[in-house]
Amino acid sequence: MGYNCSFVCVKGVNKADALHRLRLEETGETVEYYGADYICAELRGGWLLIFVTDAGWVSEARDVAVSKGGQAVSGVLYEVVNYANAWGYQDGHSVWKVTHDADADLGDVAVEGEPPPELAAIRAAALKAQAQNDNVDCLIDIPIDLITALTGFSVEAGSEAPFERLIWLDEPPPRKGFFARLFGGGKG
Repeated sequence: MGYNCSFVCVKGVNKADALHRLRLEETGETVEYYGADYICAELRGGWLLIFVTDAGWVSEARDVAVSKGGQAVSGVLYEVVNYANAWGYQDGHSVWKVTHDADADLGDVAVEGEPPPELAAIRAAALKAQAQNDNVDCLIDIPIDLITALTGFSVEAGSEAPFERLIWLDEPPPRKGFFARLFGGGKG
């Protein structure tokens, strides 16, 4: 099946402000990792993780807003099309971006700005693994492994911290089904 998710890790901005800037609301309900469409957890090292089960949710506008007065590291993983990226923001400004898009270039990642020094070792290890295995896209892990190195959050492992279900205040209402639209019934 593969992952289809996006997430942002925020540091230096308190939880209430970060959630407000992202138009998210706490529910107080503890859930398992991947137990709801929108979840958050407070990670070691002062990072707040907001995780969404939609690769299209994280955006530059959201990263700019949530990083004001602090920093944000965000990522997208969409394995169905072998796409992953990681962005770094500081006080509302983009600092770096690392992208792997198999449709654009299967042989490496695109790097913009000044990425963290951890990227060099992560990239070298992935390129070595890729050279030894032509049947698997090892480079898709580079952006995600960089986020793990910086924040401690792993998409595959989740987190030891408890997750809380969130509500996205801008989520569109569910669409009515075909027959409900046709005959005017149903909710939504």
